[in-house]
Amino acid sequence: MTNRHVVLACGQDPNPEDVGGWICANKLAILHYQIVSQGMSWRWITEDVLDARGKPRWLEHPNLHGKADLIALPLLHTENVQFHPVDLELRKTDIVVSPGDPVSIVGFPFGIAQDAALGLPIWKTGTVASDPDVNFSGRPMFLVDTTSRQGMSGSPVYAVRTGAYRSTTAQLQMSINGVATKFLGVYSEQNVNAELGGVWKADAVVALYDSLP
Repeated sequence: MTNRHVVLACGQDPNPEDVGGWICANKLAILHYQIVSQGMSWRWITEDVLDARGKPRWLEHPNLHGKADLIALPLLHTENVQFHPVDLELRKTDIVVSPGDPVSIVGFPFGIAQDAALGLPIWKTGTVASDPDVNFSGRPMFLVDTTSRQGMSGSPVYAVRTGAYRSTTAQLQMSINGVATKFLGVYSEQNVNAELGGVWKADAVVALYDSLP
């Protein structure tokens, strides 16, 4: 799953060094955790964005076709790939998220990783800038105040709280294991000059996921 603008950009501006992870000529490069003879390693694997007829291979939100910057691309090359999918159940974690609260955007700004060999992403911090319970501009998303950079598109967004945090049942809730994590959705750049990004809500991500054949 990623942003719609990522797959639309493929092939428009050839640049194999683009930090967003994608390469041109109808190809999207995805970093996979792969089983190899020596053990495990990270490897870039390319997927076609268009089919043989030049039609999009990606799937869009069932109720927001063309209006959501959110798509799913079926993977065709998954040999020896070990998946560690986002736990969508984390969207149900009882953490109250309000304007002004911090969130974590997990991605690769300018292609930077913690360790290239390990493929570990960077955790950037943003601040909730609109009411998460309100659909911004009538779309299932809310805004975050963050200095987003190329390579952040399609990043998962989390609320991570250590120790005490607010929940719907208590002003001060204590996490059992010391850390509580809530999946909030998928990041999409909105306005660079205003340093505003959008988060397509977790429920919209689930609706797209559930519509997949």
